[in-house]
Amino acid sequence: MKPIFKIIGDYTRQKRIAAGLSQRQVAQKLGYNNAQFVSNVERGLCNYPLRNLKKLEKLIGLDLVHTRDLLVIEYGANIARVFFPEPKKPKAAKKPQVKAATKRAVLEPQLFQV
Repeated sequence: MKPIFKIIGDYTRQKRIAAGLSQRQVAQKLGYNNAQFVSNVERGLCNYPLRNLKKLEKLIGLDLVHTRDLLVIEYGANIARVFFPEPKKPKAAKKPQVKAATKRAVLEPQLFQV
């Protein structure tokens, strides 16, 4: 799976480490059973539910205005990819196959003169 929330993941990882908390501690404070979800967020595979952002503000010092701006950037890029995909490049036309004898006749005409 391609990370689509990499900026948010990196930002929340930095804030969590600065707050001196482990992934497990953050997960427990947010009501998760293990740290896997926090790990997934920090690797950019998913994002925190919006309802958890206020808790994260208090827990790890998340700046909500900055987080909002990052979300707009990331969601905007993903929306653009879905609705406005880059056009596919046309495939190059195949060159017609030329038989070896024809190539030789063109390259060495003196061999084929009668």
